[in-house]
Amino acid sequence: MQQVDGLKSRYSKGFSFENCHNQFRIAIEKRGSLENVIDLWKESAKASLNAKNKYGDKIIIVLFEDIVQKTELVMNFISEIVGIKFNEILTSPTFNSIPIASNSEYNSSNVVDEEVVSRYKKILDNNTIDEIISMTHSVYNECLEFEIK
Repeated sequence: MQQVDGLKSRYSKGFSFENCHNQFRIAIEKRGSLENVIDLWKESAKASLNAKNKYGDKIIIVLFEDIVQKTELVMNFISEIVGIKFNEILTSPTFNSIPIASNSEYNSSNVVDEEVVSRYKKILDNNTIDEIISMTHSVYNECLEFEIK
């Protein structure tokens, strides 16, 4: 119950761009720097790529942008790979086939919100965005190999 209470208090504050920006800054403060946060992301992305190289078709890598912007295409692709029949319900947030609202500091939604892909542009300044791109581009480009087309 303690974890649920922690989530409730975190999300009950409501959304504001200032709050989201503060969450980003807190993440950096906890990990020491933007570089440390990026290193964690790169470590995670590289672990996914290594798992794909090691286990081949047993691993499915899906880009966040694809799952959000090409939801039906991605879910058709995954359905085919795992051997289940595609159902439209796979394109909406659900839990055990029961529709649920997204769990977010932003406006909750019962549909996939494509705005999340570009939301960072409202939160981060251009210098920070450029710095993140510079630090992540090589690993991100490796991940683009798995873009769903």
